Amino acid sequence: MERYNGWANYETWNVGLWFMDDMVSIASDNGEPVDADWCKSQVEQYLDSKYRKDSDDDKYGENSITQGFIGDVVNSFMRSVDWHEIASHVNDAAELTEEEEDEEDNE
Repeated sequence: MERYNGWANYETWNVGLWFMDDMVSIASDNGEPVDADWCKSQVEQYLDSKYRKDSDDDKYGENSITQGFIGDVVNSFMRSVDWHEIASHVNDAAELTEEEEDEEDNE
């Protein structure tokens, strides 16, 4: 598969473009390496906070971002992201690696 701007694919690059700085900041503050599930949950929380509809006048349902055509597009996009690559970049940028954690345990 052809890479996109040095990333696994367009979707992974796009998540990196939009979310990398915030993820690195949070990971640095926490001081622990992150994994793919953590990175995905950060994006899902953002989508939920921006697009979830909780009002009675929401004709598309309580969680409209996950329904219909737009929901299919978003879900397809999210499935295409290489979350392991995102986590690796976050850990590298935040200077957090499993190896450093192991070294600290040995001291």
